[in-house]
Amino acid sequence: MALRFVDSSADRVNCGSSLGAFTKITLAAWVKQNGAQANNNGIIGWVFDTPHSIFLGCRTTSQINMDCTTTGGGDSGRARSEDSAGNLLLTGVWQFVAAVCEIGTPTKIYLGSLTAAVADVGEYASQGTPTVAIGQPADNFYIGNTLNNIRGFDGDIAWGIAINDALTLGQLKILQYSLRPPAGTLGMWHLHGTGSQPDLSGNGNAGTVTSATVIGHVPLGLPFGSDSTLHYSVAAVGANPKGPLGHPLHGPFGGPVAA
Repeated sequence: MALRFVDSSADRVNCGSSLGAFTKITLAAWVKQNGAQANNNGIIGWVFDTPHSIFLGCRTTSQINMDCTTTGGGDSGRARSEDSAGNLLLTGVWQFVAAVCEIGTPTKIYLGSLTAAVADVGEYASQGTPTVAIGQPADNFYIGNTLNNIRGFDGDIAWGIAINDALTLGQLKILQYSLRPPAGTLGMWHLHGTGSQPDLSGNGNAGTVTSATVIGHVPLGLPFGSDSTLHYSVAAVGANPKGPLGHPLHGPFGGPVAA
């Protein structure tokens, strides 16, 4: 199962304020947009508010945006995806979104789908390089509405992760079809119903759901949920199944999925 959110201040998963300090950050999620977005609708991250703004979200044009700013940072680290090439969130389509932010490096935004490997979508160059220490926000970490007002993501979210590392494109391609938390993972959540959402990183940052409702999961097979449509095939008994792009699939505890 996954969770459905609407553009509401109430629809969110609150994962608390104990994710730990970090010096660079990768945020990623499997999402399906269902309706028109407002500017800065939050998908995953820390509260969009002063003094911190570290979140992956989307805009009215369905552009993907990433804010990575802290006290004194102004607009440093803010980036949004180019829309000229059609690199947008699509309505009614499951997509893998990710962003990477570190000091002195332009913030990068990535997008993939069920059948397309994640790729750098191209970003607006302005406001793209963080100039202040990222540190640890004092705010709570949220999936869904990351704000203190009505700017919430209108769509479904099946899975999310926060990592204290600047993942490469190659690492993101593995993460796209795997439930194995990489080194440096601060929290990883496989959303499944409206009860407590366990932190599969082992760091104890369980999430509390408010208002969001249960829907079918991203169709990537059993590793992503027992109700998830099988999106791969196994050629022979004993073989390890692979995702639609040939990447090995892993179970929630890091081992390969047996045939």
